Amino acid sequence: LKLLEHPDPYVRFDAWYRVDKLLNYGILTLDEVKEEKKYFLELLESNDERIRYNAWDTVKGLLDKGLVELEDLIQRKMYFLNLLESKNHGIRYNVRYDVKDLIEKGILTKDDAGFVLKLLEHPDPYVRFDAWDLATDLLYMRIITLEEVRKRRQYFAELYEMDLDFPDPKQWSAMERVYMTLSVMGALSSGDEESHDSSG
Repeated sequence: LKLLEHPDPYVRFDAWYRVDKLLNYGILTLDEVKEEKKYFLELLESNDERIRYNAWDTVKGLLDKGLVELEDLIQRKMYFLNLLESKNHGIRYNVRYDVKDLIEKGILTKDDAGFVLKLLEHPDPYVRFDAWDLATDLLYMRIITLEEVRKRRQYFAELYEMDLDFPDPKQWSAMERVYMTLSVMGALSSGDEESHDSSG
């Protein structure tokens, strides 16, 4: 039980990560874990982005078991959203896949759309591209609107004019996929299409 409040955040997270097994084996009770909740919530605000991401990655399971409250997570959601601006591509990439879960759980809502829309204009081209990649999902989920994306289409077109050096060749394929998805959805104008064609 003491590991759930361990001062080393990595040790503490590892303990919380194993809570499900500890409960199933009867080593801990639900009430005992709930009493330690504040120590998990601290991980959601960690300055260490890896700890913070991993903690947010586990909230769905903890919420389902009643170990944390929805309001606890809503109050801290900016700590999650800020990870979308991380300098670490791996964290940004992984965070994207948690967005859907947090929307389904009611932690993220349309009220948070403005944060993502601002990222579509982000000066860091890598952060900006990942935001556009996420935007295709949010369009399908109706968290952001087609008109809101259209107003910012120039910022996607600019990505083709920037000196991008993706470390993973697959990211170029992802960029083409995002371009095609936005085109099919009608989010890009013919001017953007011409910019894309001239770049390729």
